[in-house]
Amino acid sequence: ALALASLLGAAFLSGHQSGRRLRDAAAPAQSNVTAAAQAASDGATAEWMCSNRCYKQFGFTDNDCTCSNRGLWYMWICTSRYGSPIDTQFCGMSSCGGCSYAPAPATPPYPEPEPDPTPSPPPSHDGCSDAFDSCAHSRCCSTPGYHCFAKNDYWAQCRESCHPGIHHEEPRPFWANWTCAVLHPGIFPPAPIPSPVPPGASTAAPPAVAPGQDGYEPQDEALLEPSTAPMHTFYMYRVQNDQDYPPENQNTANLAGALWYLHNEIVINAGQRRFYKTRIQRFKVSTRATQPLADAGLNFGVRYAFDAGICTGPFTCQPQFERYGYFVGCNLVNDWPTQQWATQNLYPNATWYSLPGKCSTMRYNQHTDECELAQPGGACMEPTGKGNCTYSYEAAGEISINDLEGIGDFKEFAASGGWEYNNKTDRGVLMSFWNEKYNTTACERRLRRARVLFKVKYPHMPSDEELPEPPCDFDFDRFYSWALPPP
Repeated sequence: ALALASLLGAAFLSGHQSGRRLRDAAAPAQSNVTAAAQAASDGATAEWMCSNRCYKQFGFTDNDCTCSNRGLWYMWICTSRYGSPIDTQFCGMSSCGGCSYAPAPATPPYPEPEPDPTPSPPPSHDGCSDAFDSCAHSRCCSTPGYHCFAKNDYWAQCRESCHPGIHHEEPRPFWANWTCAVLHPGIFPPAPIPSPVPPGASTAAPPAVAPGQDGYEPQDEALLEPSTAPMHTFYMYRVQNDQDYPPENQNTANLAGALWYLHNEIVINAGQRRFYKTRIQRFKVSTRATQPLADAGLNFGVRYAFDAGICTGPFTCQPQFERYGYFVGCNLVNDWPTQQWATQNLYPNATWYSLPGKCSTMRYNQHTDECELAQPGGACMEPTGKGNCTYSYEAAGEISINDLEGIGDFKEFAASGGWEYNNKTDRGVLMSFWNEKYNTTACERRLRRARVLFKVKYPHMPSDEELPEPPCDFDFDRFYSWALPPP
């Protein structure tokens, strides 16, 4: 009951900025549910999470932002910058994803400065993090004797020393091994990856296994039967480095969503793309909802985030997999749970997806046979709508980011002083492809170019327009209706 109350309390108090409100009939119970959620929260955990003032790296002061936390979820809400009102920014999780250095005005009050053709030097200590603050973005520490130690790919902290393994001084929900790698400004190591697919190995989804022989034992027997939901076949895309591995326990996107991710997260560094991304992969995906999900009137569930193969939410993943099976999730980039981008993303209908795979409670390199049997994921050869057979995929081509931008060799481009996109000036250096991030026409032009490149390279395959994605029909109220108080 407490876990359920915590789930609902977090759902209510996130603000539900997407505009999808919980039904009016639940409103009288809101205060009771919120109180229960607060009672269930671990005070020490909340205090520890809100001590991570990562927003300082984006030009905010302590008076500009407030911490909204419930249980294991929190978000910094910043309503001003140095005391001057701004459009609210929602800066989530441990590294303040969603924060930006400055909102982009529709009409700049003064001409944008020309970017320096020389790549920016590593940040000085003035831009570094304080002792025990997050340094995931700054990658340096202002306090003498402190270093930026990485826990994993998503959390780093300024500390005097670090020992690999679990740090028992952290709240128990955050117990996980620290790598203790020392981070440095402007140097981004490759993101950790699952084991590469051996040369010549198939990249197709694994075959389905007969029920009763796979260890999958859902609480709802309806998940052992095929569903009556329609099957949808369309393309999903993934921005990737040079490594090859399946898209299971991963997030994918439609083409507009992939370009938004590239524009907002990848091409913003001088000298090196983040995470060494080089290409946009395309997969032909078929999906079919399970019967419990179809009975809720949905083809897609909530879009979960996957970090190093672990399903990290929003909220807790496994109870929903128990109820609906291993569903494919989706969300419009401008909608919950990424509503912080609503005023910044102008790529039309940009959508993100989640593809749950085996053992999504453990890192990709820590799976056990028992975990993979008990948590089989939804990948199979042909989706039937059973709880462990909700999607299939096959490789359907790729284009390079260099070709998309119209450059030859990225290293030569960077060495000559090129910078793909400076998010402070909304311009590139020696490149104009990513200019005008907040211009709808420019975003649509980039999207058309990507579509043309795929069509030219793979003329015998259906185009993006010929194999369109179905509407992302995830609805918060319908999906979580089983957990709401009765009217």
